[in-house]
Amino acid sequence: MKRILIDLKDMLNAKSLMLSLGVGTLFMSSCTVDPNSPGVEYMPDMYRSPSYEAYSQKMDYADLDTNTGDAQLDRRNKALLETFKYGATMTPAEGSVARGFMPYLYANSTEGYEAAGAELINPVVLTNEVLADGEKMFNIFCDHCHGEAGEGNGKIIQNGKLPPVPSYLSPALKDLPAGKMFHTTQYGKGNMGSHASQLSAEERWKVIHYVYELQGRNASDETETDNN
Repeated sequence: MKRILIDLKDMLNAKSLMLSLGVGTLFMSSCTVDPNSPGVEYMPDMYRSPSYEAYSQKMDYADLDTNTGDAQLDRRNKALLETFKYGATMTPAEGSVARGFMPYLYANSTEGYEAAGAELINPVVLTNEVLADGEKMFNIFCDHCHGEAGEGNGKIIQNGKLPPVPSYLSPALKDLPAGKMFHTTQYGKGNMGSHASQLSAEERWKVIHYVYELQGRNASDETETDNN
């Protein structure tokens, strides 16, 4: 009986030794000299995304070798190539612009203001719907200073929070070209801040149509007015 217990103990020790050697071998085999390889990982897709992370550093196609001899690294690089194929974030080509974006070419300066007044014409066709849209946005973004009728008597002005603003019917503004109005919404002027982040270019042109309506002039008058 004692002999059986000794043999059983030796067998368990041998199995423990073999298990330890196996774990040690597996641990050592997971190491690699390649700094880009994660080595052997248990279910790596559960915590390591194979996709190329948006807004991370640019990676060249040439860097993605899919025949490294490391099966895991090859799978990862193939996944990255697929990501690039469907448009991962990379540096845009020089001179390109975002779809739907129209760059504003006039500088935030007196010269830019004058040039915008001389050259810009409202590209939005005037319709009743456009006027309605312009009125809606004017009431949201403008009338608290300019007043409902554009007379410069909005609630903020009445409460003394800001100094008075000129009426749209005043000599300074009644013939102001649409280009100068748009330039002012782009950059701001005086106490008025830029509205480029609140309203798209098209929406600001609609507001300008509505301002023209408050002034009693049509958009077609634009080419006939002096550039103030």
